[in-house]
Amino acid sequence: MKERDEGAARWEGEASLRAEPAYARLLEQIAVAANSSATSDAALQTCLDLVCTHVGWPVGHVYRRAEDGSPGLVSTTLWHLDDPVRFATFREVTERTPFPSGIGLPGRVLASGEPAWIPDVTQDSNFPRAQLALDIGVRAAFGFPILVGSEIAAVLEFFDAHSRPPNPRLLEVMGHVGTQLGRAVERERAARALHQSQQRYESIFQLAPVGIWEEDLSEVLTALGALKAQGVTDLRRYVAEHPGFLRQAAGMVKVLDVNQAALRMAGVPHKRFVLGTLDRLFDHESLDLLREELIAIFEGKAFFEAESSNRTLQGERLDTQVSLAIPSEQSAFRNLLVCTVDVTERKRVQEERAVLEARMREAQRLESLGVLAGGLAHDFNNLLAVILGNSRLVLGDLPAGSPLAGKLREIRSAAEHAVDLTEQMLIAAGKRSQVRASVDLAELVGGLLDLCRSSLPSNATLRTELARDLPPVEADAVQLRQVVLNLVTNAGEALAGEVGSVTLRVGRARVEAGDLEDAIGAPELGAGEYACLEVSDTGMGIAAENQAHLFEPFFTTKFTGRGLGLAAVLGIVRSHRGAIQLESQPGAGARFRVLLPRQAAGTCSEPVPSERAAAEIGTGHILVVDDDEPILRLMQAFLEDAGFEVTTVLGGRAGIEAVRRTPGRFDGVVLDLVMPDFGGARVFEEIRQIRPDLPVILVSGYAEEAARSLLGEDSSASFLHKPFEPEELVERLRAAFRLRRA
Repeated sequence: MKERDEGAARWEGEASLRAEPAYARLLEQIAVAANSSATSDAALQTCLDLVCTHVGWPVGHVYRRAEDGSPGLVSTTLWHLDDPVRFATFREVTERTPFPSGIGLPGRVLASGEPAWIPDVTQDSNFPRAQLALDIGVRAAFGFPILVGSEIAAVLEFFDAHSRPPNPRLLEVMGHVGTQLGRAVERERAARALHQSQQRYESIFQLAPVGIWEEDLSEVLTALGALKAQGVTDLRRYVAEHPGFLRQAAGMVKVLDVNQAALRMAGVPHKRFVLGTLDRLFDHESLDLLREELIAIFEGKAFFEAESSNRTLQGERLDTQVSLAIPSEQSAFRNLLVCTVDVTERKRVQEERAVLEARMREAQRLESLGVLAGGLAHDFNNLLAVILGNSRLVLGDLPAGSPLAGKLREIRSAAEHAVDLTEQMLIAAGKRSQVRASVDLAELVGGLLDLCRSSLPSNATLRTELARDLPPVEADAVQLRQVVLNLVTNAGEALAGEVGSVTLRVGRARVEAGDLEDAIGAPELGAGEYACLEVSDTGMGIAAENQAHLFEPFFTTKFTGRGLGLAAVLGIVRSHRGAIQLESQPGAGARFRVLLPRQAAGTCSEPVPSERAAAEIGTGHILVVDDDEPILRLMQAFLEDAGFEVTTVLGGRAGIEAVRRTPGRFDGVVLDLVMPDFGGARVFEEIRQIRPDLPVILVSGYAEEAARSLLGEDSSASFLHKPFEPEELVERLRAAFRLRRA
């Protein structure tokens, strides 16, 4: 027995020695298969066939790690079977049997990470397929791992029909085979990962909502390096001194790829329209952007971001935000990825918002100036009322032929001119009442032509273009006449003594929404058809810095100007819900364009003229309420001269107390609307609570609209604008008494 064992061992040793060249060939063949096979499965199948052929064993099979990451091994469909029919049941059972770590031949290889040999599987307690192996005549088995680094990616197992003792040299060679096949699996994994990465990159690249341009900057980087070698340190200065450099640099930049978003922004259907050098794509603004990019690269910056405005290949405006990460000199990826975001809509919204905000600021500024002008007019009207009233009283008391009469008349004349100025201020502030009617603008202007000609200097020629059959506008004809005269007078003065012409046009204007961006006036104006009044001149034009202030009260560029003419024009136009457009350049004249909305059907009626009452002797007791003592004294004198009994009180609170104390004492009230302690509106409401039938005359130099709103349909109350003549106040009181008696 001992001799037989020694002989077998000696024979196996000799066989091992004889097998060395065969092992070498086997390793070489498996290495070739591992390196040349298209897939790792193909390499594994070749390995099964080669090993089975080499050792003469009939069965070979592959187990892999589970793809879901669970522990253990699962069967594959990779087999070498000398007799597929004989081993069909063995194959069927094997393919549905997973092996956890440590269980069966595959499991113990998985657990140890080393090749394993079973001399007779039917006698092995850790071989779940032992009975099946006994039935089909399977005995010896060995297996070895496929290693990817330290990870076991798969296990190969082989079976023979005979029991065989372990062959350490064969297992050693199989360990080398496992390493060779591991490299094939690793390469496939790397290729698969690379392919997946490329697919992810392509998906991200193509589906990204931002435009992405992949550009080759190698030639540009070489050129920039050459400039540095020549001693250039300031690229911006170099570009300024060499204007052709940017166009040359654009020709060096090659567009390698673009995504769908970039194509949409460029307005082209296919990337072939944009691939190539940048010089054929760039306009002047794009070259400015390229200059900033090159400066960032030249200065070694890692990131660049800017906004650019250019055109698509179809010529449409395109605003973009451009950003890019600049690769370092050590970076393996030297191509530039330029990301562009279409901000055209955002810029449009921002620009529209900026225009609206500018209009709002302008409206607020003009409103503030209007309030200032109105407040000044109110105070001046109080002062002028005292001057005019007292000068009239003094004139009435002077004997005939008094030398003081002429001086008093000069005082009154100057005060009346001052009243005209305050009237202009109130119009500029939009605080004058209007009598609206249906007005034919062409007919109104036609009736003013003689007056317009007489208001122009002799060096000016008036030209007219008056369209007929215009739609009517709802307007105060008196105020529109003032608009025409003010604009014509202003145009004549703009000629500055030179020979020139003033053109007066009236017609229709079809206006789109975008045409009103530079309009001054009612912000709610929209697209539509308007009546248009246009006054242009061939004068010296208006400097841009003056145009922004032209309609402000008290702003003037004339030595003798008061700065109220154009302010009054704007006040009237705004109160008519219209707008003004100005076009002018120094040396090229100016054009003022007034747009007035067409009259809506049924919104206006012809004004009813007021009837003046015949003079009567005043009777009754009048309460005068004002916060200005000179005004109180003046009105007391007027009313007493007219035959009324008069009581004056200083301030609104005192007026309320006077009526509350003796409600039946007074036959009428003259009430100032603007007082610091109790406003006239509050006093009026209190009086109405005490004496609903008591006639009230509201007076003010400013708040006319507030007064008319307060009066409503109250027929026993009316409004009188300061300054006024004594007869006007007396007439209002007498009219109120007559109405009360009726």
